[in-house]
Amino acid sequence: MPRGFFAVDPEPFGTPFVPAENQDDDLLHAMPGLPMMIDGVNVVSAGPRDTIVVHPDDASTLRLHPEGDRLIGCCGPNGTEGSNQVCPCGAEVATLMADCYGPNELHFDPHRVSATEVRRPHADF
Repeated sequence: MPRGFFAVDPEPFGTPFVPAENQDDDLLHAMPGLPMMIDGVNVVSAGPRDTIVVHPDDASTLRLHPEGDRLIGCCGPNGTEGSNQVCPCGAEVATLMADCYGPNELHFDPHRVSATEVRRPHADF
């Protein structure tokens, strides 16, 4: 996602994860670019639809979740353990996917935030 823009992801995102209907589907992804198995079972997201996706650098005031188990990943949080970003007030608002083997994107929970397009006035030159 380019800086300064947002998108609304219509697909389910994040926790909870549920068993996939078709366990033989090789193209299953529990989260964007991330296949996942729990106890040998392929799972898919049953999380909220319509998450608001932004470039992580566009939300510089957010902080990592204080619970370290929400930050699991190799080089950064992979987002599989639920909301891992909090506002300065402590409210859980988003999930950062920033591990080396997946996308680098921030998904805001649509039940906690909203998105509005801001149009800048056109300057006449």
